[in-house]
Amino acid sequence: MKVTTKTVQDRITILENQKVISINESNTLSMLKWALEQQQRAEAAEAECTRLDRESQTLSDQLGSCDRERRDLLSKLAELEKQKPVGTVSISMDWNTHRNIATVNMRPDLVVAEMKNGDELFTRPAPAASLAELVPESRTAEYYYEKYPEMFMGDAIIRAAEWEMCRDAILRNIEEKSRG
Repeated sequence: MKVTTKTVQDRITILENQKVISINESNTLSMLKWALEQQQRAEAAEAECTRLDRESQTLSDQLGSCDRERRDLLSKLAELEKQKPVGTVSISMDWNTHRNIATVNMRPDLVVAEMKNGDELFTRPAPAASLAELVPESRTAEYYYEKYPEMFMGDAIIRAAEWEMCRDAILRNIEEKSRG
């Protein structure tokens, strides 16, 4: 017979309800109470371990997410640090209007004949992104089969093949545009 918390509790109840308890039964009762207490401690410890495992996994996931974000930010910072300033700003006071006037002295290589008064000047263009990086990742039949369990494997294979054909066409177009 398997000893469970319930069977130990039942045995304790039987012994406690007896009118007369022998010394041997008294010792048995004490041992059963001790065993029950140990079993309850073990169950509580196991529940705590399970909770800590879940919490550890959550923290690990968050750490991975933070690490990816940190790498992305470092990459963007490196891109910004590579950029040269477009020029320097000189600020002077117009004593007639009592307003500050900012003048941008641009690098000669940036001044073009088409520039005119009032043109907007952006100092930090958006970082260049590789178009190939924007193309969605490959998807296998297993991806569709796991994501949509009700899908037949044959349909998952067809869906994955269609996805890959579209993805390959996009990558081919990007490659052709970059060459010509």
